Amino acid sequence: MFKIKQVVQTQEESEKTYILPKLIWYPSVIRNEIVPLCQGRVFDRTESIDLGFKQKILSPIPEFKYTSKTFSEECGIRAIEIAQMAKDQGKKILVTCSGGMDSTSVIAAFMMYTDAEIELTYSQSAIDEWPEFHAYCLKHPRITRYISFVNMPFLLEALALEDDHIIITGDPGDLIFGSKLYREDQTVWLPDGTTGAWQMDHWAKPWEGVPAHHRDLLQPIVDKCPVDIENNYDLTWWLGFCMKFQLTETRLYMAARKYVNIVNFFTSDNIQNWSMSNSYAVKCPNNDWDNLKYEAKKHLHLWFPDETVWAQVKRDSLKSVWTEAMHKVLYDWVITLSAETKLAITNSHIERGLFVGVRFDEECQKTIDGYDHETQMITIPQELTIRGEGGIEVEGMKDAESLFFIRGQMFPVSHITSDYEFEKWPRHKIMHRVWQHVKLNGGY
Repeated sequence: MFKIKQVVQTQEESEKTYILPKLIWYPSVIRNEIVPLCQGRVFDRTESIDLGFKQKILSPIPEFKYTSKTFSEECGIRAIEIAQMAKDQGKKILVTCSGGMDSTSVIAAFMMYTDAEIELTYSQSAIDEWPEFHAYCLKHPRITRYISFVNMPFLLEALALEDDHIIITGDPGDLIFGSKLYREDQTVWLPDGTTGAWQMDHWAKPWEGVPAHHRDLLQPIVDKCPVDIENNYDLTWWLGFCMKFQLTETRLYMAARKYVNIVNFFTSDNIQNWSMSNSYAVKCPNNDWDNLKYEAKKHLHLWFPDETVWAQVKRDSLKSVWTEAMHKVLYDWVITLSAETKLAITNSHIERGLFVGVRFDEECQKTIDGYDHETQMITIPQELTIRGEGGIEVEGMKDAESLFFIRGQMFPVSHITSDYEFEKWPRHKIMHRVWQHVKLNGGY
């Protein structure tokens, strides 16, 4: 059986708190089973279980106060709050739009409830996902600029230096309505690189279909829920609300590898209280997954009164908007470069003492050779796996010192301290750096 053992913190490490921990600090059952379930680092906003490290919670769960306000009303309150924040700080508002119902709800909130101008990041997949909504945005006079989402990691770096924007995300909108924990259509990426899936009935009574040892581990978190849990939908909503919330909050920090002025729209106390005030019957009416986020659809229809609103369903928007798109666009760019151009860039690096020991032309060929046309992803060569960092111990794997970059489980020793110190994060590779210059600066 493939199993990664826990690496216990040093005395110095144990004295700090962390916004994002090393992956290797988790106790074995969390590392091998709960991390894949959550598709990334696990947190506990109730602070009820031992995760192997001390957390710095970015958005604590507020004291529960029932609200009868609608989802749209709460979005309006949040948009007004952020618009005033931007005005007070003299900054522009940039909304990162994946095309899903969370980020589009953010756009609708700013347009309906404030007079603020906003800029948007967009992608071709977001346009393809909902072309009618995109066309509507293009006509709006208060949406002033569109930026390709594919350039987001480098754009974040540039925006951090300029310090004239507040970057607004649609996170953690999924966790407000209910996560995909244990859902049959959730691909679970296991530590050995294989995938699995669950077959839970989300309308069955709580805990039905959950392994007994998961229940034993997670029951203390569930005991902290301030509202009734009626079925597995409510159960997995609460678990995601507590365990995945901060993972989504830190997503853009991880992309930038530095602190950036980010506001996650759905973290406000009011919106969290809306989430706790409404059960599965409101979040996913008639026990129909196509109705998931129905309140978001009602909100969107107020601003964009088009019938296509009702056809929107929950999708893994970021995968197509960012990960897959970034790989494909990078590959498409690389294959257009002539041998002369690649050599000229390589010689330029040598002359200026940049990227010592790495040749751009050779990296181009590795990118081309490693591109999987079926998945439209650039595969990671063996030499880029992490070997032996942090004393990783693995059982049941031929190469016990290797840990492959499995989705949601990358960079096992990378972490972010409570002071936003980014430690042991690999920098973006030479290919991406050159691409950054071309895409953002118009040339090299």
